[in-house]
Amino acid sequence: MKPLLTLALAVTVLATVGAAQATTPAARRAAAEARCDALMTTAEARAVSGLEYTKRDAGGQMIRAVVVTTCTFDDASARSAIKPLSILTRRAASVAEAKKVFLASRTTPYADGQPLSGVGEEALWSPSFGQVSALQGRTWIIVTARGNQDLATKIARALVTKVR
Repeated sequence: MKPLLTLALAVTVLATVGAAQATTPAARRAAAEARCDALMTTAEARAVSGLEYTKRDAGGQMIRAVVVTTCTFDDASARSAIKPLSILTRRAASVAEAKKVFLASRTTPYADGQPLSGVGEEALWSPSFGQVSALQGRTWIIVTARGNQDLATKIARALVTKVR
């Protein structure tokens, strides 16, 4: 239950913080590239994690020029204790706005965040949320893998390489 509450909190924070700018067709196309469902298929999640994810649920919303998407990968066989895997992406209107919101998160939701190297431009691990939070350009990626830092980091590394 805690991972779902955490994800809901993150969606709320990410969706409500940001600059209000008009969206254009080009901005919408660029945002579509940063959707979690465009960044990672079920097969890719299996390949990166080594786990047998069989189902992916995805959703998204656009609030002004900010696109927030969520993807949850699950294994119907329930053999692993470290699923589901959840990915949240927040594509900001600008690099500056993305960085501002990411840095603000260090004092609000991720006050216990521990810096991670080698994951995007900036990243941190939050033990209390059990999440890796990574910034890459205009995109903030949050990966939750039931408190499994190694798996969340591995998934975040794979995702940031795909973000423009």
